[in-house]
Amino acid sequence: MNGNTYYSRYYDKHFLWIYKNASQSMKTVMHDHEPGNVGVSDSHKTIVIYRDPFSRWLSGVNMVVDSNDDDIPYSFEDPHFIPQRHFVSMMDVKEARVYLYNRNVVEEILVGERMYRYWLKRNTRFNPISQPELWHAPGVLEYKKSLGYAYVDEDHKKAYDWVKYKLNRSPENFLLHDTWKNTVDSVMEFYREDYDYFEGVKFINA
Repeated sequence: MNGNTYYSRYYDKHFLWIYKNASQSMKTVMHDHEPGNVGVSDSHKTIVIYRDPFSRWLSGVNMVVDSNDDDIPYSFEDPHFIPQRHFVSMMDVKEARVYLYNRNVVEEILVGERMYRYWLKRNTRFNPISQPELWHAPGVLEYKKSLGYAYVDEDHKKAYDWVKYKLNRSPENFLLHDTWKNTVDSVMEFYREDYDYFEGVKFINA
């Protein structure tokens, strides 16, 4: 990957964006950011969010299920599913300011980095699945479920069928299989190196 960031000139800090890791939220929160790029020498002033690979995969597949648009991934080779280690390969991740993803990670970054200039926008979110009240109008998510939408963390088989029949996708191309055991096995095997790569990294908010 190419080390693209949202750069705050005011704080002289970079936020390295990784798909499905609150990057759109941070882009909006850092309202005066500039496009940036980092290398090894910038590692110490680069903020990174690491998300448990299985959780990130789950979010990615739910994004696919939630969409009727043709402009969505066709397989896990899309950047939304690419292992996170590829996004940080141009820097020394052990020198970076790495935060563990959770629902409060935006606030934790602003406090941990003392970036209070952005505090008023801290509640901005772009996550239609885990925070539907901040994205969908009231009742929309329930309506979608009544139409047959089923997310992987609720019913993986229905999600499999949705991807296959409603979106004309091959579910296995997203590591999604018709049995939960095979799904978990395929996801964990694919992301095993990601887990190993971040082993031993000190998370600021852990």
